[in-house]
Amino acid sequence: MFGVKKTITFGIAVYNVADYLAGCIESVIAQKGDDIEILIVDDGSTDGSGAICDAYAKTDERIRVFHKENGGVSSARNVIIDQAEGKWISFIDGDDKLTENAAETVRHYAETTFDIVFFDALFFRFDHSVPTYQIKAPELVIRTEDEIRTLTLSTLYANQSTPNYINKTRGTVWGKIYATTFLKENKVWFDERLRKSQDVAFNLECMRYFKTGVFVRKAIYLYRQNEMSIVRRYNPEISTYNTLLAHAFLEIVQSFAPRLCSQLTERFYAMCIIIIKTNLQLDFCHRRNKKAFAERKSDFESFLQNDWCQTAIQHCNSEILNKSDAMIYHWIMQNDFKAICRYFKKLDLDDRIKAVSNRLGLNKLKSGIRQKIQSKGQKR
Repeated sequence: MFGVKKTITFGIAVYNVADYLAGCIESVIAQKGDDIEILIVDDGSTDGSGAICDAYAKTDERIRVFHKENGGVSSARNVIIDQAEGKWISFIDGDDKLTENAAETVRHYAETTFDIVFFDALFFRFDHSVPTYQIKAPELVIRTEDEIRTLTLSTLYANQSTPNYINKTRGTVWGKIYATTFLKENKVWFDERLRKSQDVAFNLECMRYFKTGVFVRKAIYLYRQNEMSIVRRYNPEISTYNTLLAHAFLEIVQSFAPRLCSQLTERFYAMCIIIIKTNLQLDFCHRRNKKAFAERKSDFESFLQNDWCQTAIQHCNSEILNKSDAMIYHWIMQNDFKAICRYFKKLDLDDRIKAVSNRLGLNKLKSGIRQKIQSKGQKR
């Protein structure tokens, strides 16, 4: 139909990840089978990542490398969709890895007619490669109208009412496989304006056409939790981007049928609270923002005058918010910027402590000590 010749297309988006790239590519080429193709898109890297991609291409004929000017991860992934010849597409970030038997696990679903297969993922930090979290979702097929609606709503904003079978990778593009014909026939592409939260937007767009899928209790993906990633860095330009992001989400929400659009709009307002939180975390309350407290407070109040902020704050249903989002929403309504700053200061301190612990492997050490203590207790 679209020149599909392979079972699986593993697509790696690469940008300045030279320190981790070899581990990523080696985890992919370790997957056995000639029915695999590996597409690597170098998105204008300046740290030597491109040369690493080319070197590995010489060692494995399944690899095809594409070099392009920097346009963001969304543009790199669109190259993968456009060039994919596999029946299924699996997206990989250049600093992450596949599990040892990922391809074998995927092949069990190769002849199915699902649009998307949702797998589990293992999370690890730095190079200790110790899983810190594993999703425990039962295997479940999604096909009824109610199930699809629940999945769609949870893709935009998941809360305490989200069923356990909908795992935490629902909003990511990694940890799952997409039917290539599903994406191409429905013209589902990544929004190249977006460089953050593009995964959620892409999956929400998929939900417009989604008919059936399955959640599988097997991990195919190793996700690196990197404290220095873009989601944690100081970004004084985040306000402009978040306004673009909010409008992009709203465009997708309004493209759904009226009944679901109404329910999605409520979730959109909740998502807007998360977007406002990122503004607070990455700019107004960030430790590298050296402005005086009064000036940061004034900047935040000016930011809240954006139309999407005002609409979300006025119409947000606080009862559907998660605990931390509800706290932020309450403080915004009370105009308590001091409480908000205290919250993010503590969050930042906790993150830095965790970062140091993980660099030193202390979490692994603590886990080993805990196991020894428990073992001794059982012997007694």
